[in-house]
Amino acid sequence: MIHGLARSGVGLTAALNDCNSSVAIFSGTWKQLTVKTQHALSAWAAQHPQRMCGLIQSDLPSLTDFGAGESPCSASDVLLIDSTRNILIRRGKEIACSAADVISLLDDPSALAAIAITGHGAESYIQFGSGWISTDPDPRLPGAILSPDVIRAPLLFLNACSCLRLGDSVVPRQYSLADRFYRRGTTVVGAFRNIQTSVDAARLFAEGITAGAPVGEIVNRLNAEVLSRQALIPPFQLLGVPQRRVAPAKTAYAYVRAKQDNSAALALAGQISWVEQLHHTISNWFEPSARLAQSFLELKRVARPLFELCHPDIANLLAPAEIGILVDGATDAVVHHRNNILLELQQKIQTGRWLESYYGSVSNPRRSRSASRRGELAPTMVHLYEPFNAATLPVMRLDCCARGTLAEWVGPRPTGRPKMRVGIDNVVIDVPPLKNAEIGAVFVHRTSDVGSQAWPPGGGRVSIPVADIPFHGRVTVVASVIGERSLCFFYSTLFVERPYGSASTADSATGAGPSNGPVRASKRK
Repeated sequence: MIHGLARSGVGLTAALNDCNSSVAIFSGTWKQLTVKTQHALSAWAAQHPQRMCGLIQSDLPSLTDFGAGESPCSASDVLLIDSTRNILIRRGKEIACSAADVISLLDDPSALAAIAITGHGAESYIQFGSGWISTDPDPRLPGAILSPDVIRAPLLFLNACSCLRLGDSVVPRQYSLADRFYRRGTTVVGAFRNIQTSVDAARLFAEGITAGAPVGEIVNRLNAEVLSRQALIPPFQLLGVPQRRVAPAKTAYAYVRAKQDNSAALALAGQISWVEQLHHTISNWFEPSARLAQSFLELKRVARPLFELCHPDIANLLAPAEIGILVDGATDAVVHHRNNILLELQQKIQTGRWLESYYGSVSNPRRSRSASRRGELAPTMVHLYEPFNAATLPVMRLDCCARGTLAEWVGPRPTGRPKMRVGIDNVVIDVPPLKNAEIGAVFVHRTSDVGSQAWPPGGGRVSIPVADIPFHGRVTVVASVIGERSLCFFYSTLFVERPYGSASTADSATGAGPSNGPVRASKRK
């Protein structure tokens, strides 16, 4: 037992360093139960999993419940309450409870071993389902106000911000929730600082209770969990005796928190973030079509639940089947929007525009570097277009002095490149296999009369009949591909002559007959 040290002048940290016990209890007046004191105790306990600490108010008359120590309660049920659901932990199982069920449980003081309340809170109030528990009868809070007297249990976890900020709080003692419960003989667990409230913390609390662990050990586990998530200061403290147990040390019905695998959601969240940024980039180039705008709204609709699923506390609240439904729905939305982005840009290219005419005007003057390789006949350059809007993505463009534009891309530089050539009757495009989740298409620049063809996922050959191309001469064939974090357009400019027996627009205008020369189609050198 460490008593208030104001008279002795010995620092609390020094006293804890000299402590040979695994249990440290600070006994002091209300004014001595400061944040600094609580921090020193919790930091000392966090150094070893078997350590426990707690606070005792020395300026209150002794109450029998404070010294219960190892004596368990007759009940072993734990009630978890938050703003979305009420869960009763009974015999190791979770049971959903209605508001009426909660009232019935609270009416019987012997029905529960512990209660955990999770929500928004402060020193004088805490969210309780759709209402609030408050020591102030007129707290200006949105919802029904309940008296703290409705809560009766040997152990209470106030899982909210600052509910255990005590002696140095701006809130007077008579308004402190923790003090009100403590005076009634309840052992109180709470945070002495602001926290990121976690529903999973309440489940970890219940796991410890039903396993028969001492309350001080449970509080140390709560702090260890917070510190494992890069927190600087352990937030939780105990007002009461840390050795106290509220369930038998050995029980056949220990509760174990569900720990769900959300790795698929984490991977998909990265894809969604990139596709959203790509959409904003394209929206900076031109006004998206109604189809693309609607597709983006659908993506945003499923994105938020998917991002929430990335939080382990939320994932642990769901069944594997529920997680699967959310991931599948978000995956479909991502693929659908990627398809629409590819189609939108394809249509811009088919109307006769180069994409550079869109992104070049909203980018800084391009910066170029040589990309020539040994043995190439003509110099090749890579241009970087950095957008004025720093929230959007840059574009890279590959140009050859002899062959013109070869590729444009956003994201990592593409590795495999389609090979295109002109045959007697067809333009032949040999495409490499697509990577996982990539989709692609092959089409002709400056015309939508030639339908686009899907890029075979396993690679292969795509052919465009020369007779289907409405114009001849200089023809640019485009192969487009979009992946999880990349977008690329490959270009190849070919020279395609008119098939035998066809008439050009110029021939028709002058009345000239069809050419009687041989059929020739060649790749431009």
